[in-house]
Amino acid sequence: MIVKRLDGSFRRCGKPATDVDHIRRGDDHTLKNLRPACTECHNRKSGQEGAAARYRHRARATLPPEPHPAELWRLQQGESAPRGARSAMD
Repeated sequence: MIVKRLDGSFRRCGKPATDVDHIRRGDDHTLKNLRPACTECHNRKSGQEGAAARYRHRARATLPPEPHPAELWRLQQGESAPRGARSAMD
C-alpha cells in the first residue's frame, strides 16, 4: 500500500521502491510517518541513524558526572568541602 502510493518509485532517486521507511524515528507506524524507499537509500539512512544513536550512547556512557557549580566555586576559592560531602574529584 505504501509503495503503491507513489507509483512504486522512490522520490529521492527514482529507483523502484522495495522498502518502507519511517520518516521520523520511533514507533509511529501510521501512514503519515511511512514512505516508500529503495533498498540502497533505506539502508544508508538506517545506517546513519544507527551510527548517530551509538555515538550519543557512547558519549553519555563515557562522560564523568559534572560536579555541582557550588563545589567548583569552593575549589576555586581554596575552600574544603563540608564534612561528609563528596569532593568534585571523587
